Order: sequence, then C-alpha cells, then structure tokens
Amino acid sequence: MKKHLDRAVVLLVLAAMLAGLALSVLHQKDVNYYENRTANRMPAFSLTSWLRGEYQDALEDALSDQVPAAERLNRTYHQTTNRYLRMVLKRFQTAFPNRYFRFQDMLLFGDDYITFPAVWLEERQPELDAKAENYNALFAACPELRFYVYYIEKDTDVEFDTGLKTGVSDYMLSALNLPESQKGCFRVNNFDEFSQWFFKTDHHWNYAGSYRAYTELMQMLGKTDVLEPRGPEFIAGGMCGTKAKIVGADALFSEDLYAYRYAFPEMTITVNGEPVSDYGRQSDTFTEADYGTLGYSGFYGDDYGEITFHTDKAGAGNLLVIGESFDNALLKLLASSYENTYSVDLRNYERENGKTFSFSDYVQAHGITDVLLIGNVDFFVLDEFRLEATP
Repeated sequence: MKKHLDRAVVLLVLAAMLAGLALSVLHQKDVNYYENRTANRMPAFSLTSWLRGEYQDALEDALSDQVPAAERLNRTYHQTTNRYLRMVLKRFQTAFPNRYFRFQDMLLFGDDYITFPAVWLEERQPELDAKAENYNALFAACPELRFYVYYIEKDTDVEFDTGLKTGVSDYMLSALNLPESQKGCFRVNNFDEFSQWFFKTDHHWNYAGSYRAYTELMQMLGKTDVLEPRGPEFIAGGMCGTKAKIVGADALFSEDLYAYRYAFPEMTITVNGEPVSDYGRQSDTFTEADYGTLGYSGFYGDDYGEITFHTDKAGAGNLLVIGESFDNALLKLLASSYENTYSVDLRNYERENGKTFSFSDYVQAHGITDVLLIGNVDFFVLDEFRLEATP
C-alpha cells in the first residue's frame, strides 16, 4: 500500500512539474511586473547557440521569468535572505555615509539610497554612436518637424564617492545634429543633488526633480504658460520603489510619497485608444479617500504603449513624446500647453496596440509639430528606442 502511495505522490509531482513547464512554454508572459521590465521569453534552439552556451543562459533567464509563481518565489527568497544582511549593512552605512556598500545586485549610498553603479562612456560608446546615427538620419529626413532631445542624468552618470562624471550625456548630446537650443540635460553632479531630486527606493525622480525637468523643458520648447505647483503634499506612506523590489528588499526599504498639486486644464485622455478619466491618479488622489500604499507609476501613470491628451488650446501645436517611464510625471504638465499631446513608449506600443510603430506615418496622421525624445542612459543605448528615418 505504501509503495503505491509513494508512486502516486511521485506521479503527481511529475505531473505538476510538467504542467508548469507546459504553461511556461505555451502561455509566456510579456512583462515581469515584480522588476518592472520586459520578461525574458523562451529562446529558439540552435546547435550554434547551444555550443556557445548562449542557449543555456537564455533558457535560464526565461525560466526565472516564465515559471508559474516565479516572481512571488523570487520576492520571498530575497526578503528572507536580505533581512539579516540589511541590519548589518545599516551599521556600516551609519559609520561611513560617503562610501558605497554592496547590497545584492545594487549599491547603497548615503542615507538608505539604493543606487545603480555608474555607466561609463567607454562601456556604451558603440550603442550611443548607433543611436546618434539613427536619430541624425531621422532629423535630416523630417526637416518640417521641430525635434528636441532631453537627457536625464541620474545615479548612473556620476560616481558619488569620487565625484567623477561618466561623460555619457555630453557625448550623446554633442553627437546629435540639432541646434544647442533644442538639446537639454537634467544635470546631476553629486550625491547631494541626486538626493534632492530622486527617490531613495525607486529609480525615478521625485516631485521636485520632475518639476525642475518640466520647467527646463518648457523653456526649451518655447512655452511660457508654466503651471505653478502647490505643495508638496503627502500622498501615501510605505512606498517601495523598483530598486528595492529588484533585490527583494521591499519589506526592508520604504519611504513616503509626496507630490505637487497642479491646476490642470480640462483635457480628454485615452490609453491605447480607450478613454480614461485620468492618467495615473494625479487629480483624484487629492480628493478621494486614502489609497494606501502608492508608488511612482500608480500616481503618475504606467508605461502604456500610447497615451493621448487633448485640450481646447487650438493652435498651440501637437507634441509627440517618445520616451520611457521618466516622462510619466511630465506628460500631463506638457499636455497642458499643447492642443494635442501623444506619448509613445516603443517598448510596449506594438504589443498593446497590435501594430508596429511607423514614425513617419504617425506624425503625418496626427499633424505633429514638435517631437521630444527624452530619457536616461537606457533610452539612448537600447535598440528598442530606435526610430525609422524614412519620410
């Protein structure tokens, strides 16, 4: 009897494993929500990639994303293993506030700031050259459009303990064939500046950093109707950003979320073609009951493939913003000064809208007058943000 029972248990375990494997292969997810990134998918097998070891590495990455409950298991593992390490590191941080300390795959600096390591120019120069060539071809092919480029420096652009800058932002901007008045940079020169403009647990800028960027962009775009903020006001406690989640430290690191209040003009908004009442919770959060824990994307809006904003400002121009999640905090602000504003995130556009993105077709269909290319170093090195350059 016991032998039959043991055999049945083994068969059930094998069946569960096979079902999980089948689910991982047949129903692959597109997004790893725990780490806020595109999920790794099962690679296509080839003898060459297998001999090089590339297939095995890609398969391991895919399984870590696609296996059922992988995100939950990853989070639980990190939370358990990091709790004791966090207590030990806190003592070192207090004793040496101007030194980096390794915490899993990230660095701690200063007063509980989780930081990314610096990305040096020599590491990314080939990708930057390719992107500059791509964008310069785009500028030349579309002389009727006003192009603007805004580079966002953050912890990857300066080594805090030495004060050295990586040189990536200046190199990229100098390689673009645009007038200097149409190129801008959100400068971060040291940790004191960084801590003023950015969250501790999240890789995005806070209310002060995003407003500073907004005012710099308005000057670059030639707009004078700048919205004045009220606040900052407390929105929610216990915010845990993407940096803490990636290392499984969301139970150990948290901070309060504050935001400015703005008198936005009336506007109609769509997300991937569907009407919505607001982008994020930038209006109703100030008037409705407590939302509990709320983060950057929950308040400012998610990284949707396409978002459109329409106001009654006839003749104010039509703006196309091509960027990544940093622009989430800016879109409603910028849209307040244009008749129509279109935001496209090339990482998600095709998947969420069921069609490829054609720059030339899009600007023609929507009567675009201004184009803003905006992002941090990732935006300028990733192939996902390339744009076709044919008129």
